[in-house]
Amino acid sequence: MRQTSAFTGLLKAGGMIVSLAAVLACIPTVASAQDSVPSVVRRQLEAEARRYQQHGYSLAHPIIEGDLRDRQRETIRVALEGGRTYGIAGACDQDCTEIYMEVTDERGRVLDSLSEIEDPYLQFDAARTEEYVIIVSLRCTTEPCRYGLAIFASGRPPSPSPASPRP
Repeated sequence: MRQTSAFTGLLKAGGMIVSLAAVLACIPTVASAQDSVPSVVRRQLEAEARRYQQHGYSLAHPIIEGDLRDRQRETIRVALEGGRTYGIAGACDQDCTEIYMEVTDERGRVLDSLSEIEDPYLQFDAARTEEYVIIVSLRCTTEPCRYGLAIFASGRPPSPSPASPRP
């Protein structure tokens, strides 16, 4: 479990702030008899959108939603711009007891990972423009569990750290 706040690195990031209405407009709505489950996930992602927006992040990719069975894994590929800091917020429904998320670059190098239910997020600096891989897995009490991911980006490239040389 992480020892630092989800926004430790975000506080240093600057950039363009988009209106909350614009971010929330990107979150799809699903009208159906089972709307209560997607709305649980959507509400969690809306809360994350507000938190990220307060720290200068904007939605960088359409919201990703899906259903998984207990311990099933899904691999999601997304093209992201290099030189930016990204945050990936995860959310799952009331039948989910744990969410596992991992992000790797094209070479398979793990950039961040976690396994928890409270405050599930990933944060990483994209060294180059390429396709990144997000792996999601859920622990479910009742199958399937519904999940959602929101990918946020800082408005400007991150500053290089003196401790880590640029590739």
